[in-house]
Amino acid sequence: MKFLTFIFLTTLFYIHIKCNDIAFINIGTINIYGDEFRMYRKTFYIPRYFKGNWIDAATICSSYDLEFASLHTLEEYNAIVPMLRRVLNFYRDSYYISGIALTPLSIDDWYWSSGTRIEYIIPWCPGEPNSHEELCMSLQWSQNYTNVCFNDANCSGMALSFICQKREMF
Repeated sequence: MKFLTFIFLTTLFYIHIKCNDIAFINIGTINIYGDEFRMYRKTFYIPRYFKGNWIDAATICSSYDLEFASLHTLEEYNAIVPMLRRVLNFYRDSYYISGIALTPLSIDDWYWSSGTRIEYIIPWCPGEPNSHEELCMSLQWSQNYTNVCFNDANCSGMALSFICQKREMF
């Protein structure tokens, strides 16, 4: 039921957001071995001078023919961390990614917006997840700025930066 609500809400925002002209910054690319020894490239983008809530982020990525970023393996997570360190404001900002929980306060029952279950141990920030109202995922620096970690966030709450991706087979 929550997934259907998500689809409905993103449809409502689509027309309004599609009219905005948003510039994206390419923060880096990784190569990934997929099924049956096929390789694909994943390039990550963040919008420049634009923030939105989690629902806005999913809609905007889609309206620009991008996907809302998902980190399907720990290798992908480890690859994006140095990319984010190069982003000027990352030390101050949090970034929405496509993770979503179906159960409040769940530590290991999280999914990507594509419906794929997150299969690795999520490197949560200390004390996270910590709220029944926060069912969406963001990346941020840990409190001592030594590591990038996952945080649960309110889906329709605060406007944050976000990460989109483009996958290409080669």
